[in-house]
Amino acid sequence: MRKIFRNEIFNPLRRNLCSLGKLDKYGGLHIDLTTRAIQGNGLSDKLLHLCRLRRSFPTAVWVYLNQDHFHLIPCLCKPSPHGPGLVFHHATGLSVTLFRWLAEGPCRVPEFATHQLGVAAVLVSPALEHVVMVRERAGSSGFKGWKFPTGLAHLGEDISSAVLREVYEETGILAEFSGILALRQQHAFPGCFGRSDFLVACRLRLPSACEELPSIRPCKKETFV
Repeated sequence: MRKIFRNEIFNPLRRNLCSLGKLDKYGGLHIDLTTRAIQGNGLSDKLLHLCRLRRSFPTAVWVYLNQDHFHLIPCLCKPSPHGPGLVFHHATGLSVTLFRWLAEGPCRVPEFATHQLGVAAVLVSPALEHVVMVRERAGSSGFKGWKFPTGLAHLGEDISSAVLREVYEETGILAEFSGILALRQQHAFPGCFGRSDFLVACRLRLPSACEELPSIRPCKKETFV
């Protein structure tokens, strides 16, 4: 911790406020309501007092809520000077994370989930003469042609695992990962909720002949050159 933290933390008032949660290495105060019971009005009043101090400690305040505490959101997000003035950082499923930057200067808290990650599989036959293409059975894109197997990576999933999973789900092939061919970034991607999209094209090895798989069309590589 910086020296200023040591001086501030022994202030009785601040020590009482910081007993609400835990400090991270950046001086942020984290209050996890998913693991403790607390009265909404009491928490709001304490956070309001903390936010009015607005010096160097803590740098930010974070509040984690689950569905049992969603009723607290209006009072926690009530704008200053009459409320703590917390704002949404992100929401996932049945949990919400609120925060407010308290240190001087512009907010340095990074945005949540700036991109989604997609994968595309370029499967080549053992003789390196064909690539595997698939056709969508369902979807709203309206595209009825042949394409590379594609899909989105799951949370915490490696790129190699994601592309092998997508290929198996779309074709039934247990392929082998060879490496990454290319990376494409697209902003304002449709259906990405205002976030950007990364698409990683991966090369895979095909362990069996394309002709043995009737649901897959073997295309000559020259078609794409």
